[in-house]
Amino acid sequence: MAIIGFLNGYYRTGTTIVWWILQQSNPDIVILYEPHSVGLYNEFRTLNPQPDTVNPLHRLPIYKPYFMVEPEIKEEYHRNVRPKPVYTKEDFEDAVESIEMFDKSKKRIVIQSNQLHLILNDIAEYFDCNYIHMVRDPAEVLYSHSESPSKLKAKIQQILITHLTNFMISKWMNHGKTGKFEIRYTMSVARKLGWINGGDLLEKFVKMYVNYNYHVLENLSKRGKIVRFEDLVRSEKLFRRVFQKLNLNVRSEFNTLDPKKAFKAPSRLKNKISKRLDSETRRKLEVLGYEY
Repeated sequence: MAIIGFLNGYYRTGTTIVWWILQQSNPDIVILYEPHSVGLYNEFRTLNPQPDTVNPLHRLPIYKPYFMVEPEIKEEYHRNVRPKPVYTKEDFEDAVESIEMFDKSKKRIVIQSNQLHLILNDIAEYFDCNYIHMVRDPAEVLYSHSESPSKLKAKIQQILITHLTNFMISKWMNHGKTGKFEIRYTMSVARKLGWINGGDLLEKFVKMYVNYNYHVLENLSKRGKIVRFEDLVRSEKLFRRVFQKLNLNVRSEFNTLDPKKAFKAPSRLKNKISKRLDSETRRKLEVLGYEY
């Protein structure tokens, strides 16, 4: 079996920078960047990226791992992938068929995804491998939605999400077909699951985010481990130990995790979130390791 593990996390939880550290630290292992992603699917179709093409948002060569697998497998992936912003139980076959061709590779492969929260344990069982799920402080996740290739635009959005929070979330929800970082789509799925109903957009976002992660926790098996991004930033020793579960190395020369970049959300935004937490959401958030 070529697929040896999964790294998953909701959008903006730090999975991209961790993916890059792991890929550099493990050059003989292919760590595929978000093969389930709608955005990546569209970029392959419209940009025709090459191995060293740098993605403008992340400023990293996220396409490179796809050129590390056999060409015929890469082509099969492009023909058969069925991308979705998040896969439900009903979408399980689509999620499997989008990556199953990689299991025929002669390379060892890890799948990094932001779309598997609802089926993570099931898909790991299907491929008979382990998984890591990353979580992050919801204020940092929301604040990180401000990221943009334009530094000026990012700064403006940081100010707006801090002071006009619901206005900024509404703008992100109306970005493209599914919202910036798929926020409209993931929120619609959360609504169908009964996780969100009343409240303003900030309250809905927090309930959605907490419940996606809590669902992973409720379905956690011996195959899986949940880790806080903040703990990886603070301790390289922990970083190494956690990813031993996927038989991956973490080399110090490639570890670029920076507390100054990881902890940026202002207290004003955190206070807004705290005021919108009902007792059940607060309890779940505390179980995940965050006190508000």
